[in-house]
Amino acid sequence: MSPEIVAIASVLSSAAIAGCGLVLNFMNGAKQRDHEARQSYEQRAWEQKSGALFGLIRHANYLDDTVTAASNGDPHAWEELAISIPETHDELLGIRPEIVAFASHQCQVALNELLECLRSPARLYDPVLMVRVGDARHAKEAGIDSLNFELAANQRAEERRLLQEAMDGAGVDLVELKARAVSAVNASRASVRGEE
Repeated sequence: MSPEIVAIASVLSSAAIAGCGLVLNFMNGAKQRDHEARQSYEQRAWEQKSGALFGLIRHANYLDDTVTAASNGDPHAWEELAISIPETHDELLGIRPEIVAFASHQCQVALNELLECLRSPARLYDPVLMVRVGDARHAKEAGIDSLNFELAANQRAEERRLLQEAMDGAGVDLVELKARAVSAVNASRASVRGEE
């Protein structure tokens, strides 16, 4: 075998090894970029999922606590419920897409049941009545600011009467609302923990 053939074979084998190394580096780089893209997606998905689930837990806990207080005769809890049911319904509708996209089926069912429980009362709220509640509240605050406590007390009584009228007209079932809120908390907690 001539020395030139050995030299050419040596150069060609070195070039082949170097070429294979470049190809492998390129392939590993592509795999690394794919892996980083998947991790980035999973991070964004987790942030959206956990944010929505924690929001559901926060709202459901609030409803549970407020219903418990209202059931125990706390008049302020009734007022909170009267004011917050439409808001809570709308906020839960806002996080619904993330729950549908990322959460467990059990969590989706719990959210839908809670929304259904809130939907009827939220629809039955008389918007004019709620404006009158706001007007009574502002008049009460104006009475306090002007040190006219008799006016403030009268407006407070009117505000409470209107809120009770709103709750009575909305037909809120506290037992069902509490059960749906607890179910939503439990399903969300399981989904956050990955126990779905």
